Amino acid sequence: MVWSGRCRVTRFKPPVNEASPGLYWLDATAIWARNACVTAGYAHPDLCVDAVQKKYKGKYTLTCGLPSSSGDLSPVPCHKRAISTMMRASNHLFHLLTLTSLVVAQRMDPNATISSLHNDQGDGVDHYESQGYMPLTVPFVDGHSNSGAPENTSMRRHSNSKVFFYDENHEVVAFIDQAAAQARIFPDYGALKPLTAPADIKGVFVDLEHQGSAFPPDDTRIELVEGSSLLGSEGVLPPTEGYGTVARRWNDAGNTTYLTLGTVRRFVESNSAKIPVCGPGSQASFGVGHENKLVSLSYQWRAAKKACKKRKPLPANKVLKQIDEALEKYRSPCRSVRIKTIDLCMYDSGARYIQPVYRVIAEPFDPSKNSTTSVKQILEYIPFGGDAIEPILPPGQAFSGVDGDEQALQPNTVDISKRSLLNYFDARNSKLRITVGRYVVRNDSDGFVEDARNFWSNLAPSTIYEFVRKGFFWAYPRLYNKDANFFVNDVNVALTEAHGKFHGFTTYDATAAIDFVNIPSDLAPGGFGPISNGGKGQLGYWFIDACEVMPTLTDFEAIKDPNPQGRTFDPWWPVFRGGIHAVLSWRTSALFADNTAASAAQEIALGRPVVQAWLDAAQADPAYRGRPTYVGGGTGLADWPFGRAAAIFRCGRIGDKVSNLENLGAPTCLSARWWNNN
Repeated sequence: MVWSGRCRVTRFKPPVNEASPGLYWLDATAIWARNACVTAGYAHPDLCVDAVQKKYKGKYTLTCGLPSSSGDLSPVPCHKRAISTMMRASNHLFHLLTLTSLVVAQRMDPNATISSLHNDQGDGVDHYESQGYMPLTVPFVDGHSNSGAPENTSMRRHSNSKVFFYDENHEVVAFIDQAAAQARIFPDYGALKPLTAPADIKGVFVDLEHQGSAFPPDDTRIELVEGSSLLGSEGVLPPTEGYGTVARRWNDAGNTTYLTLGTVRRFVESNSAKIPVCGPGSQASFGVGHENKLVSLSYQWRAAKKACKKRKPLPANKVLKQIDEALEKYRSPCRSVRIKTIDLCMYDSGARYIQPVYRVIAEPFDPSKNSTTSVKQILEYIPFGGDAIEPILPPGQAFSGVDGDEQALQPNTVDISKRSLLNYFDARNSKLRITVGRYVVRNDSDGFVEDARNFWSNLAPSTIYEFVRKGFFWAYPRLYNKDANFFVNDVNVALTEAHGKFHGFTTYDATAAIDFVNIPSDLAPGGFGPISNGGKGQLGYWFIDACEVMPTLTDFEAIKDPNPQGRTFDPWWPVFRGGIHAVLSWRTSALFADNTAASAAQEIALGRPVVQAWLDAAQADPAYRGRPTYVGGGTGLADWPFGRAAAIFRCGRIGDKVSNLENLGAPTCLSARWWNNN
């Protein structure tokens, strides 16, 4: 049966996994069907299959094809030989492959995991109703001014409930939002002195707790834990630039600790078990710096009272169906999804209720390929006991910003200048213009496009800068190399959305085999920034929102690399040769559910320094609360935490704002800052 130039077969029914009926059969089917296509002679490296349920007599259709930039399957020549090969496949072999691939794909038994969670909570789980909150006042912020926040702050009301605080240089240092029961004190990373002794987070917590009853007694519990520490190092220009120097340069500084976070974890006790609180509400963390001074605060809290009615668990198969439906949007013809972990937590939206949910971490993958990249993973919250009591904010949507964004386009050097000119005419002239380009991996999850949109939508409302869109493109290696001066190096701020691995990122799905960009060998000679392109380069700040692209001393020391300092800095010297001010990325894997890029953009739009905004947004992101872990892609080590950001920048320029685009010449010293594994 041949039509539309594709090879389709409709004479099979996939086996049913009794533990999780209907779940993940596509993974096994895709492996079997791809093998059949390859056997028939279609051994293209991008070959994948589309397994789609049809309404015709409950059977299914297989499509052999090649992925296009839109994520659909492009036609490939099909012949009767391909059909007959697939039709002759042994049923016994098919079932054997299916069962084997399900075990490999799943990596866990979700049915057993859910059943175990239900056994622990046999009579159900209570939900909680948010009560009043601590009335946040100006002294709550000003009271800490002698501990890190600048004195002589001035207030500026942005809404009926939200007040921002500015220092004498008109830089935002804090805000209070009465409606959300939220307060922030932004750290000044440039003013931080190295710690000379371990931080006393307990002592600082006691002082904080006594100021205004920040954690009023209620039906929940809290515990103080030591969070991540901000580490730093500096590297000087090596005698011979390049990647992979063998001997350590002993004049380079090693690890230095600049602050340590104290984190207040909230939980409830249910049937002798501790269930942590998750979600965007109920957050409290503070940074302790030199001489145990409080240098930062991220706080959102409401008292909570136990409701009268328990939430009863649904049968495991119904829960699995809910999970399957939630993960469906991440699947495509060439991409399946496997569950990594499932646990229970109490979701706090910051609104009215704290409700029980299943917290699911899953991983997209191509069952026909072995990925060598660190794939961006998925976080979903599934209501416990049926429908949600109140809407669960979709992960990654906390910072939706403004509407009206453009569509991602195929890059074309012919019309790029015309598009930019039109955008300039549309822009207002009253504020400093900052051009922004976004470059998104092809043939992958819509989550990358969503993150790019949220990044822009939080820059756009700025009252300080006029951010101008200068390209929203599907990524190709040439945008970073031979055509870089038309794209990445032709904007002031660039955002790359992709999968990654140590010193590299993808431009086509999650594979390192096709159109992968290695740093620095696949980047434009001469680097990026105002020195490059004969003095016409524009790039000042490059955000690479991809997993494990920026490993640091913490990573290389963990795997006993003989030259951790050189491995941290050497790949980046050729990039900075062009005069770029900073590169921002991740040293560990990230989650689609985070809001780090969007919330960093929001802080930048308020006038916060770029490096500081990125590091601050990452450590405060609710997706990484509770320290979820994975097996490190570059280290191969278990218990590696998600969401540890890193930044490399010119020495002495950690305070640069997005408006700092001046030509500073080629650097002779680079600084790095990153969050460690705690």
